[in-house]
Amino acid sequence: MGRRIMLMSIDTLRSDAIAMNPYRDSISRFDANTQIKTPTLDRLCAKGTFFPNCQAQAPYTTSSHGSMLTGCWPHNHGIREYFFTPLRENIDTLFNHFKRAGFVTILATDFPTLIGPILGFTEDVDHFIDEDDGSLCELLAELSDQNVFCFWHFADPHMPYGLSSIERYGCDFAETTEHVMKLAGLEATKPESEDWLLERNRTDEERSLRLWYYDAAE
Repeated sequence: MGRRIMLMSIDTLRSDAIAMNPYRDSISRFDANTQIKTPTLDRLCAKGTFFPNCQAQAPYTTSSHGSMLTGCWPHNHGIREYFFTPLRENIDTLFNHFKRAGFVTILATDFPTLIGPILGFTEDVDHFIDEDDGSLCELLAELSDQNVFCFWHFADPHMPYGLSSIERYGCDFAETTEHVMKLAGLEATKPESEDWLLERNRTDEERSLRLWYYDAAE
């Protein structure tokens, strides 16, 4: 059995929304203390190393994860303008370190346009998995006899990005988008946004649904 090191990130999840976290001052304003139940996360925290009071180095995904994966401040690792500046070429990431140590490296993400090749996150990544948790689990099983470092990035709590692809959510994606648009009083029109140039891996139908869903949620 090989060594298995997993680093997981749950995008936009408040640390005080994990039941095991003793720091409850912020979320207590919402009378949520007795409602929070996170048994799976609590078990992971209990088995691993739990830091209940950490702070992100930036208020947005790309730069914050740049710091998480490099140990550098944003002005040192290079990602400072969301999509416009990638990781600097001379900055080592955890993937570089583990690759040199003989580990198979995996990056799995729900935000491939953010945590992916566009900003340089996939250097020294052996397997890049785009919005497919099932494939990741199968791959981890196949690599059971090898040393593996896996960074697994979830985006499910991130609103309005809760629905990400037709392949993953099927007809629920279209039905939920239609429902949210009706609530918002919007009608489907042809999307006109240069932002979608970054999502070239998606079909026209999927890009349209995502843009309508974002607009309606806002």
